[in-house]
Amino acid sequence: MLHPFVEATKVEGGWHLNGRKIFGTLSPAASHMTIICRVRDAEGGFRRAAASVPGGSAGVDVKNNWDALGMRASGSHDIVFEECFIPEAALRQEGPWGEWTERMLSGQMAFNMALVGAFLGVAEAARDLAVQTVTRRRRGTNSQSVAERPAIQHLIAEIEIDLAAARAMLARSATMADAFFSQHPAGSALLGELHELMKDFQCTKWFVNRKAIEIVDRALTASGGAGYLNTNPLARLYRDVRAGPFMQLFSPNEAFEYIGKVALGIDPRLSN
Repeated sequence: MLHPFVEATKVEGGWHLNGRKIFGTLSPAASHMTIICRVRDAEGGFRRAAASVPGGSAGVDVKNNWDALGMRASGSHDIVFEECFIPEAALRQEGPWGEWTERMLSGQMAFNMALVGAFLGVAEAARDLAVQTVTRRRRGTNSQSVAERPAIQHLIAEIEIDLAAARAMLARSATMADAFFSQHPAGSALLGELHELMKDFQCTKWFVNRKAIEIVDRALTASGGAGYLNTNPLARLYRDVRAGPFMQLFSPNEAFEYIGKVALGIDPRLSN
């Protein structure tokens, strides 16, 4: 996140992009791509930048190598750039390479809040499918509804409790972010305050993603073996929800390091 390795080199009239971008979600269908990259500064170091690249540009090679456990429709292929030309105005420098900035922290919170919400939505969909399945299915000599079984009721109750907690945490983080940014116009927020807000969001992200996985797992258990078949929507939800913890901004191990450092007042840049 702080150290993009795609590099933009200044040429006449613009820039040449070179390097590899991983997890290029929807890259086969994209009309434009925003590529986080680095540019050299006058001192021989790097600065962070964002480049706007039209899909299908010369020098752009979408590798068609996305072969993941879940999220199979996301098309998150690697993208290789080789002497890809973009005009001068298509690149915006954003700050020091390897350093946090206000723009980066606030932007990551804004669009990743919705991403966490998507995985909560996966859990909600799994809950609805499980309830539908157990209330419709009948078994035994008396053709009793599966929903009448205490074990199933316990599973559904656990799902309801975890959904309530996940919704509450996400709503709290979103409300806090709304209040903060309404009081701090762009350019006025201190990095320390933003890191505190990001720490809270990372706690929410970890909690919601983990609970979403547990909810879908319980939904599959409640549905029985039928939910394990690829023709059942629960099978797809079971695969897809496991991608949540690996989504940006931080993977689980990085999230714990970041949360701990901010809470302890330590520089929150992650270890190499």
